[in-house]
Amino acid sequence: MLRFVVWEICFLLLLSGNGEEIGWFGFLHGGTNEGGDGIYGVDNFLGAKTWRFRFPDGDIEAGMVPSSWNNFLRPLLRFVVVRSNHDERLVRRSLSPEMMSISLGSDRLGSVSLLHRWQNEEEERRKKEEKDCARSSLQECWSPFFGRLFSACLLSVCLCGLLFDLLHRYSIAKMGSKSNNSVGPSPPAVRVVSRRTVAPPPRPRERIPLTTWDVAMLSADYIQKGLLFPPPPFPAAVLVDHLEAALAKALEHYYPVAGRFATDQHTGGGCSVSIDCDGQGVDILHAVAENGASVADAIPPDADVPRLVRSFFPLDGAVNHDGHHLPLFAVQVTELADGVFLAFAYNHALSDGTAFWDFLNAWAGISRTLSVGGGDKFHLQPPPLLERWSPDGRLPLVLPFPDLSGHIERLSPPPLRERILHFSPESLAALKERARQELLAAGDAAGAAAVTTFQALSSLVWRCVTRARVLPAEQPTVCRAAINNRARLRPELPREYFGNAIYAISTEAVRAGELLERGHGWAAAAVGRAVAAHTDSSIRARVAAWTDSPVIYTLRYFDPSGVMMGSSPRFDMYGCDFGWGKPLAARSGRANKFDGKASLYPGREGGIDAEIELTPDNMARLEQDQEFWAAVTPDRKP
Repeated sequence: MLRFVVWEICFLLLLSGNGEEIGWFGFLHGGTNEGGDGIYGVDNFLGAKTWRFRFPDGDIEAGMVPSSWNNFLRPLLRFVVVRSNHDERLVRRSLSPEMMSISLGSDRLGSVSLLHRWQNEEEERRKKEEKDCARSSLQECWSPFFGRLFSACLLSVCLCGLLFDLLHRYSIAKMGSKSNNSVGPSPPAVRVVSRRTVAPPPRPRERIPLTTWDVAMLSADYIQKGLLFPPPPFPAAVLVDHLEAALAKALEHYYPVAGRFATDQHTGGGCSVSIDCDGQGVDILHAVAENGASVADAIPPDADVPRLVRSFFPLDGAVNHDGHHLPLFAVQVTELADGVFLAFAYNHALSDGTAFWDFLNAWAGISRTLSVGGGDKFHLQPPPLLERWSPDGRLPLVLPFPDLSGHIERLSPPPLRERILHFSPESLAALKERARQELLAAGDAAGAAAVTTFQALSSLVWRCVTRARVLPAEQPTVCRAAINNRARLRPELPREYFGNAIYAISTEAVRAGELLERGHGWAAAAVGRAVAAHTDSSIRARVAAWTDSPVIYTLRYFDPSGVMMGSSPRFDMYGCDFGWGKPLAARSGRANKFDGKASLYPGREGGIDAEIELTPDNMARLEQDQEFWAAVTPDRKP
């Protein structure tokens, strides 16, 4: 049953024509994310030339709104675009909350439907139509169309909420694809109860310059990682106060986390970016998951990660460059019916995952100490090394740009399904032994002796994802992995170095057919060769090359035919005990995800949890892959 009746404004674009095969080709309304592959944003929608939709009566070809309409359509509100997939399914897409509503008198409209009627003309008539303004594209008859639009608007304002529901349920949902990242109804709402700023004790103002490794991250998303806990033995309000007090003490040691980025211009037109450590503060939010959302809703067994989890994360959609005006760290404490979720948003240009989890564990340690009346007895051993270091010694790093804002991109991946799959110690040992035996059979004794668990799991993911994608046999593919530079430098960079010290390494490209034919052991050895080649000299050579030609990395740099192994099972996620027990599960938000991304987490009771991101079609095929699922350990309830 509808919870409320929504006023819909229906603009009927009554273009003249012969009336043959009129069909709806698009509409706008407020709604939720649903759909399959190939979603485009507002810019793509407004700039598109032509879309083809599959309707029961055949294809309807629709000329799209040209760029001259941008200023008219953008203010309307939140877009939900119906478009055709590669397999002719229909999908829809909702955009940012700032476009959610418009006002008309005293009423707030949560949804507006803009229904276009357009003619499906045969190909040989198209040239004639372009010459005839009565049946031309919108850009050729702006004035007549503009008049008709608003004349029709006056006559067609109506209550059409029910009409919209019928259109959505029977014309779209019937032909739609699986929902991205979850199944079932929309997740319960999360209501933010309070927001407060936490700052470290006053200290002298300081600037810490960003290095090549840091600056390259400025267009990436914030890190979004979260931990699900059992319910604490005290009220949520007390919990938030307690976490705030512990966080303030942690920031005394990690004061750069409470700063902001600052860009300075240099003589000659260059710029540099640094952390302005002036105690600006971090955010801590208290939220409540309404409608009785529980632990089981957040981590259902043998299912996609539900969309509910995304709503737990603050600073959603922020990229690292936004740290010029946004907090570099924020945490949202969300109450569930039978637990609590701590969701962290952390600026990746501030540091890598190693330093991030060190910070979280320091905060958790202080929280544990405070919970037993320890006061100031907690001491960090060793403390973080906050001084920035670069292999070439160039600090501050002056970039050959007056400003970096023109190098920042905000790209959205296609709809993805996400699953957390567990690999037990026994399963991982079997994968490693299988790779070793295959290499011994091929005469590669050195490769067999060097095989690691990481190589064996990466091989499985790489080969099975490649098979699920149904790549052409000649299509090149690679396996990439995030790797820590600290221990590979000479001399080594200390483990407690606070900053970015990572690179993405890559195997040599191999044709998809050859990868599948050569087998599990060969792929594991290929990953091993990429790891072994990442030495002090190669790291320094990459820094020099980047300095000569700086690049701000975005999602477009990831190969859609390859896979990327991210995060690390070495991160002490389950050591983050804030005083009432270790976490039940680790999850992430929607940041930094794309088709073929695999993030590796430690298993709660050993082994490795792999967070796999794939498009719906690719995930469906992976779920039928017998080699892959033979290695996956069935879920157990927390």
